[in-house]
Amino acid sequence: MQRYKQVKVKKDEDGNRYRVSTTYPSDIPRGEDDLYIYVHGGERLDNLAAKYYKDTTLWWIIALANNIGKGSLFIPAATRIRIPRNTSEYIRKMR
Repeated sequence: MQRYKQVKVKKDEDGNRYRVSTTYPSDIPRGEDDLYIYVHGGERLDNLAAKYYKDTTLWWIIALANNIGKGSLFIPAATRIRIPRNTSEYIRKMR
């Protein structure tokens, strides 16, 4: 999958193309059906997104829900992670 596939591209009045910054929600509220897991060494946010959402680009949902992922997709071993289950609202806003 292309890294910038979901990033919007705009043109200015001179015809120059540029990518629009992506703005993520400020937090992901807890839900009754959220999953909680402990990760093993070497786990990555994008791999967890692939496993639980079937989409690697949704790694940011797990990162925001757990306040992690600033600068790295790797998660420290033995970290308890919340996997939000009701993600349709956030996905719809981003696309």
